[in-house]
Amino acid sequence: MVICFALGLLSMQAQDVILPKRGNPITAYNLGVGETYYFYTLDENDESTVLRIAKDSVLMVRKADGSVLTNENVSKSAASSKKTDFPIIKDEDIHGSLIAEGNKVFIPTNSSLEYEQAGQKELKRLVEEWGYWTVVEDLEQAHFVLQFITSTSSRDFSVLAIRPRKYYRNLPYISGGEWQMAYNKQMGILAVFCWSSESPDDNKRAAMKMYTPLKKAITDSDSKEAYLFFDKAMNKALDADSKNNNFAAGGGRTIAIVLNF
Repeated sequence: MVICFALGLLSMQAQDVILPKRGNPITAYNLGVGETYYFYTLDENDESTVLRIAKDSVLMVRKADGSVLTNENVSKSAASSKKTDFPIIKDEDIHGSLIAEGNKVFIPTNSSLEYEQAGQKELKRLVEEWGYWTVVEDLEQAHFVLQFITSTSSRDFSVLAIRPRKYYRNLPYISGGEWQMAYNKQMGILAVFCWSSESPDDNKRAAMKMYTPLKKAITDSDSKEAYLFFDKAMNKALDADSKNNNFAAGGGRTIAIVLNF
């Protein structure tokens, strides 16, 4: 029966088809591949709601070009899709909440500081594993930037910052004396804060410490983390449609969740 269905898919050329292990086939558009999920929409509109399905619940995906993705070969396809499957997003086409589920996020991992880069890579690994957002390799394919930063200008600390792309373009690298300038101007939202050090291992731990409450704030609306994170100033700053969305007035200086360890 599966063989017959697979042969039937050959006649479907306009879109991809996801064949779950259970349930009906899914006609999919804008297919993306994450660490643990396939992401897709139900029509060709790039602004449609992005849905997801766990890889381990999928038998195979028949691509529009006739190729097949399975759990055995999807790793290579995923690496390719990060570079080619996602279109460039124009600033004027970004609407709604920057951090909505299914949105695309760029996570910088190119710090020249070994300890900071260790935290950046750990953050990226965690977000890819989570699957709530789609991690892209190109800034211009993202709705927003999630940046891990460690400052050593006084007492060492790390933060997770949610930043509009334009702010990251203007000031991508923040360290030492540049921190205060960024904080007073176009930083974004300082979402989580914790003490850190110039150790790669400590920065990895800091990424995990900060990622955990940020994830809870976004997924558990009744949690104290959500109460701290989604206050009025934060919601306004996270709204990409806000005409007064400058991130430096009100929400721009907010540290939503402080971890005292």
